Amino acid sequence: FKWHSELSIEAYLQASKTRTLEIIQTEKKRASHLTDISNRLKDDELKFRALKLCKLLFYSDWVMAEEEETFLKEIRNAFEIKR
Repeated sequence: FKWHSELSIEAYLQASKTRTLEIIQTEKKRASHLTDISNRLKDDELKFRALKLCKLLFYSDWVMAEEEETFLKEIRNAFEIKR
């Protein structure tokens, strides 16, 4: 796979891992990150599709864990989806 960045793939992955751990460990950072994603998606249909894909991912092992269900609610709230 062709990597086109000033950062090495190793540096990118390390920075991503650190950021991901921060996001999942603190509710405030997670909410801020989800709001940022929601703002970038702009279109309600895109938000709905993203939520559906998350739900499919969470059910990929045939069971939605309590943590996944809670996170799905956080996504729905951040995306302001009422469906």
